[in-house]
Amino acid sequence: MPTFQTFEDFLAWERQQDTRPDLVDGVPVARHPASAAHHAIQDNLFLSAHRERRGGHFIPFVANLILQTGVRSGRWPDMLIIDGEQWRPGVIVAWRPVVVFDSGTNVAHYVLVEESMPLVHVYSRGQFGGFIIEPETIRGLDGSFDLPAVGYSLGMAEIYGGLPAER
Repeated sequence: MPTFQTFEDFLAWERQQDTRPDLVDGVPVARHPASAAHHAIQDNLFLSAHRERRGGHFIPFVANLILQTGVRSGRWPDMLIIDGEQWRPGVIVAWRPVVVFDSGTNVAHYVLVEESMPLVHVYSRGQFGGFIIEPETIRGLDGSFDLPAVGYSLGMAEIYGGLPAER
């Protein structure tokens, strides 16, 4: 595997690859294959967020924008929501996303979604800018969670829809 001194050099190389590796300290790292449940949840999250958008200016993206996490680091998050004013055709790098699903950065909400059962942990920034240590935890299919930074409310039944009931 090559080593890259800059994120931009990695992007130029990555565009010529068949896979989308993450970049960790200048080194491309292959991602683990995702399970069918992972893909179903990812699709459901996107559809739910897209419906919540209701013509607003926040735009959800599924695994098609890379997030720069350092000078020589970046990753392809499962899903993120960006301010529509930042989006331009042809752009593949997410700058300052508002919500990231399954990735940690300087965002308003950090959402971890469990694929083996209906369980979501939502970390949000507090009034002084730091993440609240204790996440909001939502269990079961009856609940929902809010993402105030983008004005979304996502339902657990919708996110886990179509998956086997024995979870």
